[in-house]
Amino acid sequence: MDGETPYNATRARVKRYVIRNLLINGLAPFLVYLLAHRYTSSFTALVCAAAPPMLENLWSLVRRHRLDLLAMVVLGGISLGLVMIALGGSPRLLLVRESLISGIVGLVFLASLAFRRPLIFHLGRELMAGDEATRPDLWEDLWSVTAFRRGMQLMTLVWGAGLALEAVTRVGLALTVHVETFLVLSPFVQYGIMGSLIAWTVWFSRRMRANVRAVVDPDNPAPAA
Repeated sequence: MDGETPYNATRARVKRYVIRNLLINGLAPFLVYLLAHRYTSSFTALVCAAAPPMLENLWSLVRRHRLDLLAMVVLGGISLGLVMIALGGSPRLLLVRESLISGIVGLVFLASLAFRRPLIFHLGRELMAGDEATRPDLWEDLWSVTAFRRGMQLMTLVWGAGLALEAVTRVGLALTVHVETFLVLSPFVQYGIMGSLIAWTVWFSRRMRANVRAVVDPDNPAPAA
């Protein structure tokens, strides 16, 4: 396409990835659960809700020979919900289910810092690589750049700590306030922390991209977003 730059192509790829995952791993399981729950039990409805991310993983495995990380996170959350429903429990225990999922994901982020590549690196490579054979190699090459490596580690740390904070806050609310009050306050806590994490990530990513570009291509600085 005339006038298309690698930067614009990357932004378009990111948009397609985000929209596709919101539909398949976010909206689709929710709608399937609502529809199935009208005719069957919560347990069966959750099993049905696992179908879209499971199919996404199968497609990713066949087409790209790797699993989709976001779909795996969604499947993990649904699996935890199935276990809690099967074990039974009070309404308060069911309220903290999503918070426990956030906490577990946060701990996974933090634990990944002990490995050679943190989780944000793998998520970013999944997001950026698309289906082009050369993109994963370029993404791997960036790991040798100190600004990129430290940026991946910092983003992993911030997201892990943020998700853990969300979980602790919402579990505390679920165990101390009335159910009705929790239902009112919980979305503000959840979306407030998630919104802050996303806003910080957008800001920091631009800064990191400029720092990395200054090292790998000093004669061609990163364009303004």
